[in-house]
Amino acid sequence: MSLAPLPNAQPDCAPTIPDGNRAQRRWPTFSPFREALLALLFSLTGMLAFIGRAVYLLVTRVLPRTVEVETMRIAVLEMTTMATCALLLLPMFIFNLRALQGKDETRLMIIPPLRWRYALALGILWVFTLCLGSLVTLIPESGWMGTVPLLPLGVLLPLILLVWTGAGGLLAISRRRFWSVSGFAIAGSTALAMAGEYLLLALGRGIGELLWGKQPFWRGLIDQLGQQLEAATTPTEALDALTPYLSNPWVIGALFLFAACLVPLIEEASKVSLLFWLGPRLASAGEGFALGALCGAGFSLIEGMLATGAATSLWGVGILGRVSSSLMHVTVSALLGSAIAVAFRYRRRRQLVGTYLLSAGLHGLWNGTLIMAFYVALRIIALAPAVESNDMAAAIQVALGGLLILLALSLLFALFVSGAVALPVLNASLRRKSQIESADKTSPNVA
Repeated sequence: MSLAPLPNAQPDCAPTIPDGNRAQRRWPTFSPFREALLALLFSLTGMLAFIGRAVYLLVTRVLPRTVEVETMRIAVLEMTTMATCALLLLPMFIFNLRALQGKDETRLMIIPPLRWRYALALGILWVFTLCLGSLVTLIPESGWMGTVPLLPLGVLLPLILLVWTGAGGLLAISRRRFWSVSGFAIAGSTALAMAGEYLLLALGRGIGELLWGKQPFWRGLIDQLGQQLEAATTPTEALDALTPYLSNPWVIGALFLFAACLVPLIEEASKVSLLFWLGPRLASAGEGFALGALCGAGFSLIEGMLATGAATSLWGVGILGRVSSSLMHVTVSALLGSAIAVAFRYRRRRQLVGTYLLSAGLHGLWNGTLIMAFYVALRIIALAPAVESNDMAAAIQVALGGLLILLALSLLFALFVSGAVALPVLNASLRRKSQIESADKTSPNVA
Protein backbone atom coordinates (compact mmCIF):
# COMPACT_ATOMS: atom_id res chain seq x y z
CA MET A 1 0.00 0.00 0.00
CA SER A 2 1.76 3.15 -1.20
CA LEU A 3 0.97 6.65 -0.07
CA ALA A 4 1.00 9.22 -2.85
CA PRO A 5 1.01 12.97 -2.32
CA LEU A 6 -2.36 14.64 -2.59
CA PRO A 7 -3.03 16.71 -5.70
CA ASN A 8 -2.56 20.42 -5.21
CA ALA A 9 -6.01 21.21 -6.57
CA GLN A 10 -7.93 19.54 -3.76
CA PRO A 11 -11.02 21.79 -3.45
CA ASP A 12 -11.51 21.43 0.29
CA CYS A 13 -7.88 21.93 1.20
CA ALA A 14 -6.95 25.06 -0.74
CA PRO A 15 -7.76 28.23 1.21
CA THR A 16 -10.25 30.56 -0.47
CA ILE A 17 -8.80 33.88 0.67
CA PRO A 18 -10.01 37.13 -0.83
CA ASP A 19 -7.36 39.10 -2.71
CA GLY A 20 -5.74 41.87 -0.76
CA ASN A 21 -6.56 40.49 2.68
CA ARG A 22 -3.06 40.29 4.10
CA ALA A 23 -4.22 39.36 7.57
CA GLN A 24 -5.82 36.19 6.27
CA ARG A 25 -2.85 35.42 4.02
CA ARG A 26 -0.68 35.07 7.13
CA TRP A 27 -3.04 32.45 8.64
CA PRO A 28 -1.00 29.23 9.04
CA THR A 29 -1.93 26.23 6.90
CA PHE A 30 -0.62 22.71 6.30
CA SER A 31 -0.10 21.13 2.93
CA PRO A 32 -2.98 18.86 1.82
CA PHE A 33 -0.79 15.80 2.41
CA ARG A 34 0.13 16.77 5.97
CA GLU A 35 -3.45 17.75 6.76
CA ALA A 36 -4.76 14.37 5.62
CA LEU A 37 -1.97 12.58 7.50
CA LEU A 38 -2.78 14.42 10.73
CA ALA A 39 -6.48 13.64 10.34
CA LEU A 40 -5.63 9.98 9.72
CA LEU A 41 -3.47 9.78 12.84
CA PHE A 42 -6.07 11.58 14.89
CA SER A 43 -8.86 9.21 13.83
CA LEU A 44 -6.67 6.17 14.50
CA THR A 45 -5.68 7.47 17.94
CA GLY A 46 -9.30 8.25 18.76
CA MET A 47 -10.52 4.80 17.74
CA LEU A 48 -7.79 3.12 19.78
CA ALA A 49 -8.65 5.28 22.81
CA PHE A 50 -12.35 4.43 22.60
CA ILE A 51 -11.67 0.74 22.07
CA GLY A 52 -9.13 0.72 24.90
CA ARG A 53 -11.64 2.27 27.27
CA ALA A 54 -14.24 -0.34 26.26
CA VAL A 55 -11.79 -3.20 26.86
CA TYR A 56 -10.86 -1.75 30.26
CA LEU A 57 -14.52 -1.60 31.28
CA LEU A 58 -15.06 -5.16 30.04
CA VAL A 59 -12.17 -6.52 32.11
CA THR A 60 -12.74 -4.56 35.30
CA ARG A 61 -16.52 -4.02 35.54
CA VAL A 62 -18.25 -6.67 33.44
CA LEU A 63 -16.34 -9.96 33.54
CA PRO A 64 -15.63 -10.18 37.32
CA ARG A 65 -18.33 -12.20 39.05
CA THR A 66 -18.30 -9.96 42.13
CA VAL A 67 -19.53 -6.92 40.19
CA GLU A 68 -23.00 -5.66 41.10
CA VAL A 69 -25.71 -5.56 38.44
CA GLU A 70 -26.04 -1.76 38.50
CA THR A 71 -22.29 -1.32 38.04
CA MET A 72 -22.32 -3.81 35.18
CA ARG A 73 -25.26 -2.02 33.54
CA ILE A 74 -23.50 1.34 33.57
CA ALA A 75 -20.28 -0.24 32.28
CA VAL A 76 -21.99 -2.05 29.40
CA LEU A 77 -23.82 1.10 28.29
CA GLU A 78 -20.57 3.08 28.47
CA MET A 79 -18.93 0.37 26.36
CA THR A 80 -21.75 0.87 23.86
CA THR A 81 -20.93 4.58 23.81
CA MET A 82 -17.25 3.88 23.20
CA ALA A 83 -18.03 1.41 20.39
CA THR A 84 -20.43 3.87 18.73
CA CYS A 85 -17.88 6.70 18.82
CA ALA A 86 -15.14 4.41 17.44
CA LEU A 87 -17.39 3.39 14.54
CA LEU A 88 -18.22 7.03 13.77
CA LEU A 89 -14.49 7.78 13.54
CA LEU A 90 -14.01 5.01 10.98
CA PRO A 91 -15.21 7.07 7.94
CA MET A 92 -12.74 9.81 8.89
CA PHE A 93 -9.95 7.23 8.87
CA ILE A 94 -11.03 5.68 5.54
CA PHE A 95 -11.47 8.90 3.57
CA ASN A 96 -8.17 10.38 4.75
CA LEU A 97 -6.39 7.11 3.98
CA ARG A 98 -7.83 7.22 0.45
CA ALA A 99 -6.66 10.81 0.12
CA LEU A 100 -3.12 9.85 1.11
CA GLN A 101 -3.21 7.13 -1.54
CA GLY A 102 -3.91 9.81 -4.16
CA LYS A 103 -7.51 8.77 -4.77
CA ASP A 104 -9.47 11.92 -5.48
CA GLU A 105 -12.80 12.22 -3.70
CA THR A 106 -15.02 13.82 -6.33
CA ARG A 107 -18.40 13.10 -4.73
CA LEU A 108 -19.61 15.82 -2.39
CA MET A 109 -21.55 15.46 0.83
CA ILE A 110 -24.62 17.51 -0.01
CA ILE A 111 -27.26 17.93 2.68
CA PRO A 112 -30.55 19.01 1.06
CA PRO A 113 -33.10 21.13 2.93
CA LEU A 114 -35.11 19.13 5.44
CA ARG A 115 -38.55 18.09 4.20
CA TRP A 116 -41.50 17.48 6.47
CA ARG A 117 -41.85 13.84 5.46
CA TYR A 118 -38.26 13.08 6.43
CA ALA A 119 -38.61 14.95 9.72
CA LEU A 120 -41.82 13.05 10.45
CA ALA A 121 -40.19 9.70 9.62
CA LEU A 122 -37.21 10.41 11.89
CA GLY A 123 -39.54 11.58 14.64
CA ILE A 124 -41.71 8.46 14.44
CA LEU A 125 -38.66 6.19 14.48
CA TRP A 126 -37.27 8.02 17.48
CA VAL A 127 -40.55 7.83 19.42
CA PHE A 128 -40.75 4.09 18.63
CA THR A 129 -37.19 3.67 19.95
CA LEU A 130 -38.09 5.66 23.05
CA CYS A 131 -41.18 3.59 23.79
CA LEU A 132 -39.45 0.27 23.09
CA GLY A 133 -36.55 1.14 25.37
CA SER A 134 -38.94 2.21 28.13
CA LEU A 135 -40.86 -1.07 27.83
CA VAL A 136 -37.85 -3.37 27.96
CA THR A 137 -36.59 -1.68 31.13
CA LEU A 138 -39.74 -2.95 32.86
CA ILE A 139 -38.45 -6.52 32.54
CA PRO A 140 -37.05 -7.49 35.95
CA GLU A 141 -33.27 -7.80 36.40
CA SER A 142 -32.17 -8.19 32.75
CA GLY A 143 -34.44 -5.61 31.10
CA TRP A 144 -31.64 -3.08 30.82
CA MET A 145 -29.88 -5.33 28.30
CA GLY A 146 -32.55 -4.46 25.76
CA THR A 147 -31.50 -0.81 25.89
CA VAL A 148 -27.94 -1.59 24.75
CA PRO A 149 -28.70 -1.57 20.97
CA LEU A 150 -31.33 1.16 21.43
CA LEU A 151 -29.04 3.67 23.17
CA PRO A 152 -27.19 4.82 20.00
CA LEU A 153 -30.49 5.19 18.12
CA GLY A 154 -32.14 7.06 20.97
CA VAL A 155 -29.38 9.69 21.04
CA LEU A 156 -28.39 9.76 17.34
CA LEU A 157 -31.82 10.14 15.74
CA PRO A 158 -32.66 13.55 17.28
CA LEU A 159 -29.10 14.72 16.57
CA ILE A 160 -29.48 13.77 12.92
CA LEU A 161 -32.73 15.71 12.81
CA LEU A 162 -31.13 18.77 14.43
CA VAL A 163 -28.09 18.74 12.13
CA TRP A 164 -30.32 18.30 9.09
CA THR A 165 -32.45 21.24 10.26
CA GLY A 166 -29.44 23.48 10.72
CA ALA A 167 -27.27 22.36 7.80
CA GLY A 168 -29.88 21.46 5.17
CA GLY A 169 -29.33 23.43 1.98
CA LEU A 170 -26.18 25.08 3.32
CA LEU A 171 -23.57 22.35 3.09
CA ALA A 172 -21.89 20.92 -0.01
CA ILE A 173 -18.37 19.78 0.91
CA SER A 174 -16.22 16.73 0.31
CA ARG A 175 -17.10 13.64 2.28
CA ARG A 176 -13.57 13.66 3.71
CA ARG A 177 -14.04 17.07 5.27
CA PHE A 178 -17.54 16.22 6.50
CA TRP A 179 -16.41 13.11 8.35
CA SER A 180 -13.22 14.80 9.55
CA VAL A 181 -15.21 17.61 11.17
CA SER A 182 -17.63 15.06 12.65
CA GLY A 183 -14.79 12.92 14.02
CA PHE A 184 -13.00 15.85 15.58
CA ALA A 185 -16.25 17.07 17.12
CA ILE A 186 -16.80 13.68 18.75
CA ALA A 187 -13.28 13.03 20.02
CA GLY A 188 -11.22 16.21 19.76
CA SER A 189 -13.62 18.83 21.08
CA THR A 190 -14.67 16.54 23.93
CA ALA A 191 -11.03 15.93 24.87
CA LEU A 192 -10.25 19.66 24.78
CA ALA A 193 -13.26 20.49 26.95
CA MET A 194 -12.40 17.77 29.47
CA ALA A 195 -8.77 18.91 29.63
CA GLY A 196 -9.84 22.52 30.24
CA GLU A 197 -12.36 21.56 32.90
CA TYR A 198 -9.96 19.23 34.73
CA LEU A 199 -7.32 21.95 34.65
CA LEU A 200 -9.84 24.36 36.13
CA LEU A 201 -10.75 21.86 38.86
CA ALA A 202 -7.07 21.29 39.64
CA LEU A 203 -6.57 25.04 39.91
CA GLY A 204 -9.56 25.34 42.25
CA ARG A 205 -8.31 22.48 44.37
CA GLY A 206 -4.89 24.07 44.58
CA ILE A 207 -6.40 27.35 45.74
CA GLY A 208 -8.52 25.47 48.28
CA GLU A 209 -5.47 23.63 49.59
CA LEU A 210 -3.62 26.91 49.91
CA LEU A 211 -6.42 28.67 51.77
CA TRP A 212 -7.99 25.93 53.88
CA GLY A 213 -5.78 22.88 53.57
CA LYS A 214 -4.03 23.41 56.91
CA GLN A 215 -7.27 23.69 58.88
CA PRO A 216 -8.17 20.32 60.50
CA PHE A 217 -11.92 20.75 60.04
CA TRP A 218 -11.76 21.37 56.29
CA ARG A 219 -9.04 18.76 55.81
CA GLY A 220 -11.17 16.12 57.54
CA LEU A 221 -14.25 17.13 55.58
CA ILE A 222 -12.44 16.91 52.23
CA ASP A 223 -10.87 13.55 53.11
CA GLN A 224 -14.23 12.16 54.24
CA LEU A 225 -15.97 13.28 51.03
CA GLY A 226 -13.17 11.82 48.93
CA GLN A 227 -13.50 8.44 50.66
CA GLN A 228 -17.28 8.44 50.18
CA LEU A 229 -16.95 9.20 46.48
CA GLU A 230 -14.30 6.52 45.99
CA ALA A 231 -16.51 3.96 47.73
CA ALA A 232 -19.54 4.87 45.60
CA THR A 233 -20.09 2.32 42.84
CA THR A 234 -23.13 3.95 41.20
CA PRO A 235 -24.18 7.53 40.40
CA THR A 236 -26.99 7.18 42.95
CA GLU A 237 -24.53 6.42 45.75
CA ALA A 238 -22.31 9.31 44.65
CA LEU A 239 -25.32 11.65 44.65
CA ASP A 240 -26.32 10.44 48.13
CA ALA A 241 -22.81 11.25 49.35
CA LEU A 242 -22.90 14.72 47.79
CA THR A 243 -26.45 15.67 48.82
CA PRO A 244 -25.57 16.99 52.32
CA TYR A 245 -22.93 19.25 50.80
CA LEU A 246 -25.09 20.38 47.87
CA SER A 247 -27.62 21.80 50.30
CA ASN A 248 -24.94 24.26 51.48
CA PRO A 249 -25.35 27.69 49.77
CA TRP A 250 -21.56 28.15 49.54
CA VAL A 251 -21.13 24.83 47.75
CA ILE A 252 -23.99 25.65 45.40
CA GLY A 253 -22.42 29.06 44.74
CA ALA A 254 -19.09 27.45 43.80
CA LEU A 255 -20.89 24.89 41.63
CA PHE A 256 -22.86 27.68 39.95
CA LEU A 257 -19.67 29.62 39.21
CA PHE A 258 -18.04 26.53 37.73
CA ALA A 259 -20.94 25.03 35.77
CA ALA A 260 -22.82 28.16 34.72
CA CYS A 261 -19.95 30.59 34.09
CA LEU A 262 -16.61 28.88 33.47
CA VAL A 263 -17.63 25.57 31.88
CA PRO A 264 -19.70 27.22 29.09
CA LEU A 265 -16.74 29.42 28.15
CA ILE A 266 -14.52 26.33 27.86
CA GLU A 267 -17.01 24.10 26.06
CA GLU A 268 -18.18 26.66 23.51
CA ALA A 269 -14.60 27.39 22.47
CA SER A 270 -13.73 23.68 22.38
CA LYS A 271 -16.74 22.60 20.31
CA VAL A 272 -15.90 24.85 17.34
CA SER A 273 -12.11 24.91 17.76
CA LEU A 274 -11.57 23.14 14.42
CA LEU A 275 -13.54 25.84 12.61
CA PHE A 276 -10.92 28.40 13.61
CA TRP A 277 -8.44 26.31 11.61
CA LEU A 278 -10.85 25.99 8.68
CA GLY A 279 -11.85 29.65 8.92
CA PRO A 280 -10.06 30.94 5.78
CA ARG A 281 -11.65 28.10 3.77
CA LEU A 282 -15.24 28.61 4.88
CA ALA A 283 -17.09 29.69 1.75
CA SER A 284 -19.93 31.55 3.50
CA ALA A 285 -21.66 32.24 6.78
CA GLY A 286 -24.08 29.46 5.86
CA GLU A 287 -21.29 26.90 5.64
CA GLY A 288 -19.96 28.04 9.00
CA PHE A 289 -23.47 27.74 10.45
CA ALA A 290 -23.85 24.20 9.09
CA LEU A 291 -20.43 23.01 10.28
CA GLY A 292 -21.04 24.64 13.66
CA ALA A 293 -24.25 22.63 14.01
CA LEU A 294 -22.28 19.49 13.12
CA CYS A 295 -19.66 20.33 15.78
CA GLY A 296 -22.35 20.84 18.42
CA ALA A 297 -23.98 17.52 17.53
CA GLY A 298 -20.70 15.61 17.74
CA PHE A 299 -19.98 17.03 21.17
CA SER A 300 -23.53 16.35 22.37
CA LEU A 301 -23.43 12.74 21.11
CA ILE A 302 -20.84 11.42 23.53
CA GLU A 303 -22.11 13.61 26.38
CA GLY A 304 -25.69 12.44 25.82
CA MET A 305 -24.86 8.75 25.57
CA LEU A 306 -22.73 8.80 28.71
CA ALA A 307 -25.35 10.73 30.68
CA THR A 308 -28.18 8.48 29.53
CA GLY A 309 -26.22 5.31 30.21
CA ALA A 310 -25.50 6.44 33.77
CA ALA A 311 -29.12 7.39 34.43
CA THR A 312 -31.59 5.37 36.45
CA SER A 313 -34.06 2.84 35.11
CA LEU A 314 -36.14 5.72 33.70
CA TRP A 315 -34.39 5.26 30.37
CA GLY A 316 -36.96 7.02 28.24
CA VAL A 317 -37.04 10.06 30.50
CA GLY A 318 -33.25 10.32 30.29
CA ILE A 319 -33.30 10.18 26.48
CA LEU A 320 -36.09 12.73 26.34
CA GLY A 321 -34.22 15.09 28.63
CA ARG A 322 -31.11 14.93 26.44
CA VAL A 323 -32.99 16.28 23.42
CA SER A 324 -33.33 19.73 24.95
CA SER A 325 -29.63 19.80 25.86
CA SER A 326 -28.70 18.61 22.35
CA LEU A 327 -30.80 21.40 20.84
CA MET A 328 -28.97 23.94 22.97
CA HIS A 329 -25.54 22.60 21.95
CA VAL A 330 -26.35 22.47 18.23
CA THR A 331 -27.97 25.92 18.08
CA VAL A 332 -25.31 27.90 19.96
CA SER A 333 -22.49 26.12 18.07
CA ALA A 334 -24.19 26.90 14.76
CA LEU A 335 -24.39 30.58 15.72
CA LEU A 336 -20.71 30.60 16.65
CA GLY A 337 -19.72 28.76 13.47
CA SER A 338 -21.47 31.38 11.37
CA ALA A 339 -19.69 34.15 13.27
CA ILE A 340 -16.32 32.47 12.66
CA ALA A 341 -16.96 32.38 8.91
CA VAL A 342 -18.00 36.06 8.89
CA ALA A 343 -14.96 37.02 10.98
CA PHE A 344 -12.56 35.43 8.50
CA ARG A 345 -14.33 36.64 5.35
CA TYR A 346 -15.06 40.21 6.48
CA ARG A 347 -12.70 40.61 9.47
CA ARG A 348 -15.58 41.22 11.92
CA ARG A 349 -13.76 40.16 15.05
CA ARG A 350 -16.03 42.10 17.42
CA GLN A 351 -19.01 40.21 16.07
CA LEU A 352 -17.19 36.95 16.72
CA VAL A 353 -16.41 37.92 20.32
CA GLY A 354 -20.00 39.04 20.88
CA THR A 355 -21.42 35.81 19.43
CA TYR A 356 -19.03 33.75 21.54
CA LEU A 357 -20.18 35.51 24.70
CA LEU A 358 -23.81 35.12 23.63
CA SER A 359 -23.36 31.38 23.02
CA ALA A 360 -21.58 30.87 26.33
CA GLY A 361 -24.20 33.02 28.07
CA LEU A 362 -27.09 30.94 26.73
CA HIS A 363 -25.24 27.78 27.69
CA GLY A 364 -24.56 29.18 31.17
CA LEU A 365 -28.18 30.26 31.59
CA TRP A 366 -29.28 26.72 30.77
CA ASN A 367 -26.84 25.15 33.24
CA GLY A 368 -27.52 27.72 35.93
CA THR A 369 -31.28 27.22 35.73
CA LEU A 370 -30.84 23.46 36.13
CA ILE A 371 -28.55 23.94 39.14
CA MET A 372 -30.99 26.33 40.78
CA ALA A 373 -33.92 23.96 40.26
CA PHE A 374 -31.88 21.08 41.68
CA TYR A 375 -30.81 23.09 44.72
CA VAL A 376 -34.37 24.21 45.45
CA ALA A 377 -35.60 20.63 45.11
CA LEU A 378 -33.02 19.51 47.69
CA ARG A 379 -34.16 22.26 50.05
CA ILE A 380 -37.78 21.17 49.67
CA ILE A 381 -36.82 17.57 50.49
CA ALA A 382 -34.91 18.73 53.55
CA LEU A 383 -37.89 20.79 54.77
CA ALA A 384 -40.43 18.01 54.23
CA PRO A 385 -40.30 16.70 57.88
CA ALA A 386 -40.89 20.23 59.23
CA VAL A 387 -43.87 20.69 56.92
CA GLU A 388 -45.37 17.42 58.15
CA SER A 389 -45.11 18.75 61.73
CA ASN A 390 -47.18 21.84 60.72
CA ASP A 391 -44.25 24.29 60.76
CA MET A 392 -45.69 27.37 59.05
CA ALA A 393 -42.29 28.91 58.18
CA ALA A 394 -41.16 25.67 56.53
CA ALA A 395 -44.45 25.45 54.62
CA ILE A 396 -43.93 28.97 53.26
CA GLN A 397 -40.38 28.13 52.19
CA VAL A 398 -41.61 24.99 50.43
CA ALA A 399 -44.29 26.97 48.63
CA LEU A 400 -41.76 29.58 47.50
CA GLY A 401 -39.41 26.79 46.44
CA GLY A 402 -42.13 25.21 44.36
CA LEU A 403 -42.73 28.56 42.68
CA LEU A 404 -39.00 28.90 41.92
CA ILE A 405 -38.93 25.43 40.39
CA LEU A 406 -41.95 26.32 38.26
CA LEU A 407 -40.20 29.50 37.08
CA ALA A 408 -37.02 27.53 36.33
CA LEU A 409 -38.93 24.98 34.27
CA SER A 410 -40.70 27.81 32.44
CA LEU A 411 -37.35 29.40 31.59
CA LEU A 412 -35.96 26.08 30.37
CA PHE A 413 -39.05 25.59 28.22
CA ALA A 414 -38.68 29.11 26.80
CA LEU A 415 -35.03 28.43 25.94
CA PHE A 416 -36.00 25.15 24.30
CA VAL A 417 -38.73 26.78 22.19
CA SER A 418 -36.38 29.64 21.23
CA GLY A 419 -33.75 27.17 20.02
CA ALA A 420 -36.33 25.06 18.18
CA VAL A 421 -37.55 28.17 16.35
CA ALA A 422 -34.17 29.83 15.80
CA LEU A 423 -32.45 26.85 14.16
CA PRO A 424 -34.80 26.46 11.14
CA VAL A 425 -35.45 30.21 10.84
CA LEU A 426 -31.74 31.05 10.68
CA ASN A 427 -31.18 28.18 8.26
CA ALA A 428 -33.87 29.52 5.92
CA SER A 429 -32.47 33.07 6.18
CA LEU A 430 -28.94 31.93 5.33
CA ARG A 431 -30.22 29.83 2.41
CA ARG A 432 -32.01 32.87 0.97
CA LYS A 433 -28.88 34.98 1.41
CA SER A 434 -26.78 32.31 -0.30
CA GLN A 435 -29.19 32.16 -3.24
CA ILE A 436 -29.08 35.95 -3.64
CA GLU A 437 -25.27 35.96 -3.58
CA SER A 438 -25.15 33.15 -6.15
CA ALA A 439 -27.58 35.00 -8.41
CA ASP A 440 -25.48 38.17 -8.18
CA LYS A 441 -22.32 36.27 -9.16
CA THR A 442 -23.93 34.55 -12.17
CA SER A 443 -25.88 37.55 -13.49
CA PRO A 444 -24.24 39.34 -16.48
CA ASN A 445 -22.81 42.81 -15.91
CA VAL A 446 -24.99 45.53 -17.37
CA ALA A 447 -23.14 48.54 -18.77
